[in-house]
Amino acid sequence: MKKLLLLILMTLFGLNNLYACSCKKEKSTKESYESKLLESIVHGKVLSKTSVSLTEIVDKETLDSIKIKHNKKENFYTQKDFLKIELKVIEKFKGKTKSDIITIYTHSQSSACGYPWFKKGREYLVYATSKIASSYSLNNKNEKIYWTYHCLRTKEYNSFEAQQLTKLTN
Repeated sequence: MKKLLLLILMTLFGLNNLYACSCKKEKSTKESYESKLLESIVHGKVLSKTSVSLTEIVDKETLDSIKIKHNKKENFYTQKDFLKIELKVIEKFKGKTKSDIITIYTHSQSSACGYPWFKKGREYLVYATSKIASSYSLNNKNEKIYWTYHCLRTKEYNSFEAQQLTKLTN
């Protein structure tokens, strides 16, 4: 009876399109390192964590193309649903970064697969990709934008995993 009532309420209030993040079985360190999806793996220290909107992440041309493809309400693009993480790179395991300070984006909600647990001053192993939603690349014309998700192994620094990554880079 409770399930039926919940189903009726969800239908009446339009909640039938709710989605939650669902990760497949976590890949091993080696599988993640060898994945073509992951373009960068770093050990870094969080310098800042800021809430931002999509309009603050991508350039106008990219934003316009997203608007055409997805036809969302304007507030979808202006809500501060994302986190901008500035990292001081301590060690690079995969990928090329032009600077010792890099920017990583993630969704602010773990239910949307974001990694909201970053804390200023703490160190993390960050597994990053330029793909959003596994296949859709969200990059500016002249700049690659890196994203991370909790399904990609990003976590607080772990010396054992860092040693595994070091072995894989040699």
